[in-house]
Amino acid sequence: MILLFDSDTVNLHWCKVQGEILTEEKCSLRSDWSQTVAKSTNNFEKIESIGYFLHHGGEIIKKPASFLSAQNIKELEKCVGFLPEYNDITAKTAGYYIDILPNLSHILLCDTAFFLDLPAEVSSYAVPYQLSDKGIRRTGRFGLFHSWASKQIKPLIKKSSQRIICVHLDEHTNITAVKDGLPVDSSMGFTPTEGILSGTSCGDIDPTIIFYLHSMGMRFEQINQLLSSQSGFTALTGEKTDLFEVISGKRNVKKDFAREIYLYNVVKYIGSFISMLGGLDAIVFFSENLEQFQPIIGDVCKKFEFLGLKLQGQIDKKQQIWNFADKTSDIKVFGLKINKWRILASQIEVLRRKASQSGK
Repeated sequence: MILLFDSDTVNLHWCKVQGEILTEEKCSLRSDWSQTVAKSTNNFEKIESIGYFLHHGGEIIKKPASFLSAQNIKELEKCVGFLPEYNDITAKTAGYYIDILPNLSHILLCDTAFFLDLPAEVSSYAVPYQLSDKGIRRTGRFGLFHSWASKQIKPLIKKSSQRIICVHLDEHTNITAVKDGLPVDSSMGFTPTEGILSGTSCGDIDPTIIFYLHSMGMRFEQINQLLSSQSGFTALTGEKTDLFEVISGKRNVKKDFAREIYLYNVVKYIGSFISMLGGLDAIVFFSENLEQFQPIIGDVCKKFEFLGLKLQGQIDKKQQIWNFADKTSDIKVFGLKINKWRILASQIEVLRRKASQSGK
């Protein structure tokens, strides 16, 4: 059995992976979570590996999957400051289980490692080098999933050099340009706040707005809360609103406006990435709820009809990989349904297999 951990700012999430069976559970971080996890896993008797999802590894964690132990856990602890509300939970969870279960395989799954080799002109901010040396750079997000998605469609593109744009449709939509399997740009920067707006996050804004709000009497903690938890679709509609409600919920003027802003941002990023790639072979949209996003996928693709992208009328949803594009389309368009736990478990299986083959 593989046990996987992730968290949000309120709950600890975990998933037991037993072959094809996935069992996901969660509990409040304020509860006695260690006892709750122990009860749900029968005190870890069948567990072989424990994986910990790290949201932001900066330039410290350089591999998507790596073994974790009491000897190197300090490297993980150094990452807490990059995204404290998530990374601190990951570090504490890993530290706890490494201490009580030292003989198991403990594996760190880093969400940003895929983007470590972004070109310098892409990853760098125009800030003093002293800040860059401290890890202030564009790191992207959802790297484990963008890497997986691009590999899934690689065999379907009959070209030696491949230019792919991966669109992760989720509450925090993220777009990545991939050339020959390597990322060349990403819509998210140092944190998920940069990029495309979400249910509660503002997305790209002029950074001096922060100081303007501060001059009006707001504390920096309040500004952070405003831009990351009270903005986005929720601010535009005047009520708690997520991406699905904007895309497929009941229509009204405010939600329609929020949808147009979202569509504009997605198309803008894809368009800029096409120019950076020097053209485009395929777009792959992936989500845990792909059906819900089919309308917006169609609207995005229509914006690129001038490049020869043509959608087909019917989609075979029984296939593992959906094909949105017509046979005559100059650009292929695919859809993938993902399960994040399955992808994380596959990373662990690959790492353990390589370690076994090398005799480690």
